[in-house]
Amino acid sequence: SDGSASGHAARAKASSPGPSRLAAIGVNPARDQSLVWILTTFMRELPLELEEAAIMDGCGPLRIIMKVFMPLLWPAMASTGLLAFIGAWNEFLFALSFMIGDDQRTVPVGISMIAGNSSFEIPWGTIMAASIIVTLPLLALVLVFQQRIVSGLTAGAIKG
Repeated sequence: SDGSASGHAARAKASSPGPSRLAAIGVNPARDQSLVWILTTFMRELPLELEEAAIMDGCGPLRIIMKVFMPLLWPAMASTGLLAFIGAWNEFLFALSFMIGDDQRTVPVGISMIAGNSSFEIPWGTIMAASIIVTLPLLALVLVFQQRIVSGLTAGAIKG
């Protein structure tokens, strides 16, 4: 192991994710605004009386959040979490712009880079097969969390 400053800098650089990887998994303002809107709308519908009752019972702020509000927020958190995952999974433009190495590319960028035998050939069969295989994990997540997604998306929109 090299104890010099250059050896330490090389190890730190190798272990850090780097700006290209952080930028690609970072914030997408167009997607994240809608997720904040969904959560805000849902949270506004939570009754204030629940918080007041928990305060009267002697609960602290952390306990109120964890024991009172988190069970009620689970549908909204599940739906926004899944929507954020789907948005990040399908991200193309940021990943194409910031990911340089082949080992860092996201799946949509990788699929777009599939090439045929010549520059005039587009391997539609391979592209479609890859697209279907990539869609299967998303489909499985949606099927598993279907009830939570629907209740989370509609709960903030209904006035009770």
